[in-house]
Amino acid sequence: MRILHIAETSKGGVGTVMGELIRDQCQRYGRDQVSYLVPSEHAEDLGLDKLPGAYIFRRTGRNVRSLLLLWRETLSLIRMLRPEIVHLHSTFAGLIGRLAVLTLPRDRRPAIIYCPHAFAFLQHGSRSKLTAYRLAERMLSPMAAKIICVSEFERQEGVQAGIDADRLCVIYNGVRNEAGSGEQLDPYLPGVTKNLLFVGRFDQQKGFDVLLRAMGELYGAPVRLTAIGAAVVGSTQPPNLPNVTYTGWIASRKLAPYFMFADALIIPSRWEGFAMVPLEAMQYGLCVIASDACSLPEQVISGVNGELFPSGDWRALAGTIQNGDPGAWRKLGAQGRHMYQEKFTPEVMSAQTAAVYEQLCRGGTC
Repeated sequence: MRILHIAETSKGGVGTVMGELIRDQCQRYGRDQVSYLVPSEHAEDLGLDKLPGAYIFRRTGRNVRSLLLLWRETLSLIRMLRPEIVHLHSTFAGLIGRLAVLTLPRDRRPAIIYCPHAFAFLQHGSRSKLTAYRLAERMLSPMAAKIICVSEFERQEGVQAGIDADRLCVIYNGVRNEAGSGEQLDPYLPGVTKNLLFVGRFDQQKGFDVLLRAMGELYGAPVRLTAIGAAVVGSTQPPNLPNVTYTGWIASRKLAPYFMFADALIIPSRWEGFAMVPLEAMQYGLCVIASDACSLPEQVISGVNGELFPSGDWRALAGTIQNGDPGAWRKLGAQGRHMYQEKFTPEVMSAQTAAVYEQLCRGGTC
């Protein structure tokens, strides 16, 4: 089975997922059967040794020139490699790849697998923009043999948008277990009863303002927040609060002690496709306190591996933190580690993806 993966951008979670799938498929089908096309500046983000089928295109941004280059390279590779399956990752690759394949003769078209990594119409934005995204996804959906959603929430939203339910399936993202081992130094200040951790962008989507309001409510309590990250959308820096420590961005290889010694990870997001940070916390046996937005209830189950609060409700978040018991949180974290091993490993994700491929080929779609 010859497979071609294509991404318009492969940074962040998209690159993590692609890298894991390609690594597995090289072992499963052979290195000479797997190829990928990514922007030249993102190639290293996949974490792969260079494959015989590694191809790049020059991306200067999300602009017409770069998208036309992606179109041209997509058609060129399909004609040259003759893949049975083309796996498109994220919205713009899904758009360009499906339209490009439509220009080929019917007997030369590969089976298309499309993973939006969360439909673009799920994000917050203007009504007209989101309506356009929804319409585009509905019109293009018949051009994909399967559309892989990263959560049941996303699948249901796809059905609501008018996409055929039989074309949609759910495969959760899997992340490699990189939980630190060996002796680690506690990075937190002594004398704090509850050490909370936030990792990510200080942006509206991530709900960091909700968390700061909750910390303001908790001023004077033996609770401290360590916030790892920075503002990305916009340049406004968050206010300094006496019970909040800002570290800036920290390299992932240095995050282990922060996960190991925290009492709870806080995820106050207003919307998420499928958040990776909760999975990292589960690897370390860290309890997760999250909003109930989008797919987060599929990752965090109250009373099982963490606690949920109503999205945007900073008073409810403050109450959850105030009333929480670190001893009980540790038990929830231990259960979260088991949940990660059962549902969110790269091995589970890769096996389920391979099953989709093979089902299509058995059915004569590829």
